Amino acid sequence: MNPSSLATTWPYLLTLALLAAVAWFSWRRGDVPGAYPLIAACLFQALWVVGAVGELLAADPSARIAWFKFQAVWKMPTVTATTCFTLEYVNPGRWLTRRTLILLSIPPVLVLLLVLTNDLTHWYWPAFSVGGSVQPTRGALNWTTNAYGMALVLVNLTAFAWLFIRSPQHRWPVALMVTGQLTGRVLYAVDLATGQASIQPDPVILSIGLTTGAYAVALFAFRILDPLPAARRTAIEQMQDGMVVFDTRWRALSLNAATERILGIPAARARGKAWSELLPACPDPGRCLETGAGPVEISLGVGAEARRYALALSRLQNHRGLTTGHLLLI
Repeated sequence: MNPSSLATTWPYLLTLALLAAVAWFSWRRGDVPGAYPLIAACLFQALWVVGAVGELLAADPSARIAWFKFQAVWKMPTVTATTCFTLEYVNPGRWLTRRTLILLSIPPVLVLLLVLTNDLTHWYWPAFSVGGSVQPTRGALNWTTNAYGMALVLVNLTAFAWLFIRSPQHRWPVALMVTGQLTGRVLYAVDLATGQASIQPDPVILSIGLTTGAYAVALFAFRILDPLPAARRTAIEQMQDGMVVFDTRWRALSLNAATERILGIPAARARGKAWSELLPACPDPGRCLETGAGPVEISLGVGAEARRYALALSRLQNHRGLTTGHLLLI
């Protein structure tokens, strides 16, 4: 053991504590989409950090190389589990299929085999030098797997961008998680490019801490794994009645799938349109719905395709009683 390195382990221990907190919170929300992949990502990152502590404290060069290899085993599973969490959280049950999970599991297994057989093949690391830190000579397969890991981050960012556009209530937690992922990958890329892992704390471990911190804020402050928003979103999408949220200027902010079918217009095109554009059969919401006799009926379509619908309008108010918008049920 290298006693002089004991004082520099506190960032690693803090990172482990953050990972444990995020894993514990996710475990308590295990019935929510994305919880178990996030637990797996925390576990893999924790093993990665343990390997970094082992490398930091080891005095024998061969032991330090062994701990370096131990860390490498958990890098690809970490990135893969993070992608699984992203896909399942952003679009539950649709993007993370069994086939996708199997395909994503293949690269981590290949990396494990490359690490275990490196002493025989030298395909992954042709050589090592040990000074202030372990500095590997990276083979072509090593650079290939790192490029693949970066590509998975692009998949994550694309999925988060999709959720950011479609779901305004998720924008702040998504922005936090994207910031954490980008910061982490930039630090990791800098470490790969410069090879200056002797800097303490290790930039790679610092990237894990920053990413975990961003997820911790998103989990605890915005409660992204709270089942209520997921249940509310599912109920709205599955309800048979149309539902449209208008702002105070009577412009559509959001609508569910039933409204798309009723009005025959995609949600992306409907957002931002005025009431009169969406419901020309009832162009003035104030006069049309302020009858005092209950819901107003309108006819949509012509001939055999004509259908009659009842419109019911409610005010949306904040805690001060001020009107912030309107909710229309069709």
